[in-house]
Amino acid sequence: MANASSITKRYWLGGAKDSTQTRFFVNALDRLGWLEGDATHWDSAWFTEMPPARVFAALTPSQSVNHIPGNNQITVKSALPQTLYAAEKRWQNLTQKTYPSDRASYIPASFNLPEDDAAFQRYASENPTAVWIVKPANGARGEGIYLLDAANQVPRTPGWVVQHYIDQPHTVEGYKYVLRLYVLVTSIEPLRIDRFYEGSVKLASAPYDPNERQNPYAFLTNPDVNARNPQAPVIFQPLASYCEWLRDQGHDADALFQEIDDLIVRTVMAACEGMRKRCRAEHGVAGQTYELFGLDCLVDASLRPWLLECNLSPSLEICAQASTGGREERAMKQALIEGLIKQVGLDSTASRQDSGYRNLFPGKDPMRYLPRFVAPSAIDQAAANDVLGTHWSPRFVPWQVEERYHGSTLTLYHPPTEQTFAPNPTASWIWLQAVRGVDVDTLISELQQSVASQPGVTHEQISDAVWAALGEWSRAGLLRQCDD
Repeated sequence: MANASSITKRYWLGGAKDSTQTRFFVNALDRLGWLEGDATHWDSAWFTEMPPARVFAALTPSQSVNHIPGNNQITVKSALPQTLYAAEKRWQNLTQKTYPSDRASYIPASFNLPEDDAAFQRYASENPTAVWIVKPANGARGEGIYLLDAANQVPRTPGWVVQHYIDQPHTVEGYKYVLRLYVLVTSIEPLRIDRFYEGSVKLASAPYDPNERQNPYAFLTNPDVNARNPQAPVIFQPLASYCEWLRDQGHDADALFQEIDDLIVRTVMAACEGMRKRCRAEHGVAGQTYELFGLDCLVDASLRPWLLECNLSPSLEICAQASTGGREERAMKQALIEGLIKQVGLDSTASRQDSGYRNLFPGKDPMRYLPRFVAPSAIDQAAANDVLGTHWSPRFVPWQVEERYHGSTLTLYHPPTEQTFAPNPTASWIWLQAVRGVDVDTLISELQQSVASQPGVTHEQISDAVWAALGEWSRAGLLRQCDD
């Protein structure tokens, strides 16, 4: 009988076939001795688009898929600002005593029309000189995007995202640019976020003029758009040379990328609970899925980064010609996928240390972000404690809730949804202790002492009950974490 290490593994290229999106994955696994499988015989699946629900439902413990259910919270243009605004509202109570320079928001003001029309009108009246960039809600590759000077000209038909256009961007030799960053969520629970060391500078192909509204080659940086410019080729410029150029210009590249890394972690954390919820609905597949995102960040004239988009299945096409950096672009994208294979464990012979990815979360300082979890779990706690070397036990404060009593019976009312919760006596005790600032571990310990005389009640059951109650209330908006 063959031992486990000699069993040949198989990959499956699911969904529509696109060789530009699969070749690096296939080539890397071929070199490791993997064979191509099919829909019924595979160990790791690679989809360009989202897999159908049946793929997640049928996952076995030994299989993995390159997409995480619920990623559309940040990969759909119309959903991204909603997800980030909701998270920023939840995080408003965090003191940030240690990091007072943290920005409140990294996304330009965005509105989904027509449903956000009232908010858009208020914002436009407060910013009468604003320029607007209009995007199709489900668009891609830079198609259908245009600029407007007047708020009364924006479309009111469904399917549009209108965003405050940053008309004072930082430029490279007079050309507007956007940074393409590659972010790998290796695991959603426990959460692990990595950034690939390299990326690219997506350059416009015509000089930037803030008064030019009609020339897409001047204000759009998408390579698919600029490839159509007969006057200029698509140029590949890696992040490494960009950082060197910034330093030569007297700028602090390290400070910029510290902000970018903060932007990345907060963006993923904003969607984390939603992705976990979808994973639970898909039969608990959190440990068998991963996601490579392509984030586009604009840098303004003050050298502040702004998140523009978060892309599903970022393009692996080689857009530049050999004479304008195409060979370097190919090498970078090949290394990106080869490193991913190491990072997610498909190459059992390799170490994560030589994958080319740098861990952002938990990273070296997880306490900066732990309070941003909507509903931290015991798994999150264990992962954090492994990094910290000390013990982290989350605490909560009441948020959008009214406590109501009927005699001695407690009910919890959530005004935004008009939902009422009726906790049992044990859950009521957990609630009352939690809103007084008692941390999770102390809650578990005190509850265990109170039921010590009851036979058959284990520490694990008590721990599960406390985490479950706090998680339910946090996800419902009754509680949020605190950091002081």
